[in-house]
Amino acid sequence: MTPSELMQLERVADLRYQQTYKEVQPLLEAEQRISAELSALDAHSRQKSDDKMNMVGADQAWMAWTDARRRQLLSELANARARRLAVMDRVTRAFGRLEGCRVLSKAAQHRFKKQAESERVRRLMGS
Repeated sequence: MTPSELMQLERVADLRYQQTYKEVQPLLEAEQRISAELSALDAHSRQKSDDKMNMVGADQAWMAWTDARRRQLLSELANARARRLAVMDRVTRAFGRLEGCRVLSKAAQHRFKKQAESERVRRLMGS
């Protein structure tokens, strides 16, 4: 491949990497949102129970609801992390391809410059 073809390949690999990397941000935000909701639920659960709620059994209903909600949030968080990890794997592969293209492009440019210099020296010596 010529240096210009390798540079084009590098640009394509860079665009693919950037596109894949952009997919990570919404997944991170979803994880943070779920984690924040889980923290808020935990904070509410730790607050001292109201005696009036205890008398009518509302405290038990509240605890049952918070336990169910906590399980649901933990499941959502696990799913969000699994999706993020899958995308991060694609980001890692895209970055590896980009770095490979960069190395090949630089090597080709170096080789091209070396060949041009050798030809220039041969022409000067031959003249």
